[in-house]
Amino acid sequence: MSTQDSTDTQAFFDFLAVQINSDAKHKSPEELLQEWRAERREFEETVADIELAVPDMEAGRGIPLEQVVREIRDEFGFSKPE
Repeated sequence: MSTQDSTDTQAFFDFLAVQINSDAKHKSPEELLQEWRAERREFEETVADIELAVPDMEAGRGIPLEQVVREIRDEFGFSKPE
């Protein structure tokens, strides 16, 4: 068994533990497996999107997070946290 498989197994075990201690304990094993796969797929897609964006940010294309936060704060009238 590879390290990746071991890591995935532990992550799946942790996911199940959280689900069992929540309202999801009434879901079937198949439903839980489908949710796990959907979460993993979403995570992997997010990582891929970030990896695509990093070169743009490094090249100066994009908007810095601080600027985006400031614009959102201004638009919605939020005060700056202390």
